Amino acid sequence: MNISRCLGCLIPCLFLLTSCNQTNGQFQSLNPFGGGAIADVPQYHAICPKQVVLYYGNYKPPRYRVIGFVGAERENIIGFPRSPKQTNAELKRQAASIGANGVIDIIMGDTETTGKAIVVY
Repeated sequence: MNISRCLGCLIPCLFLLTSCNQTNGQFQSLNPFGGGAIADVPQYHAICPKQVVLYYGNYKPPRYRVIGFVGAERENIIGFPRSPKQTNAELKRQAASIGANGVIDIIMGDTETTGKAIVVY
C-alpha cells in the first residue's frame, strides 16, 4: 500500500522535472515567428535595433564581449523565404533586445541564420 502511494507521488514529480526547460542560468527570449535570442544573465538594457552592427566575414571589432546568441529563421511563418533584409532586421532586433550592439560569426544555414551577440567597447 505504501509503495503504490509513493509511486503515485514519484511518477508525476519525475514527469514535471523532466519536462522543465533548463537554460543553465541563462535568459531566453524566443521569437514567436522562429529563431530566438539567448543571453547570459540579463545585464544590459535593450537598445534600438538601428544601433546594432552586423559583422559579416572574418572582420571583428578589436574589443568586444559575447553576451548571447541570436538566430532568425530563413522562412516566414507561411513557409515563404525571407529576404536577406528581413533576416538581418530580425538578427538586429534580437541582438538589441538583449542589449548587444553587434553580431559576429554570422552563419547562413539552410533553415536559419545565426550569430553571436556582442557588446563592442
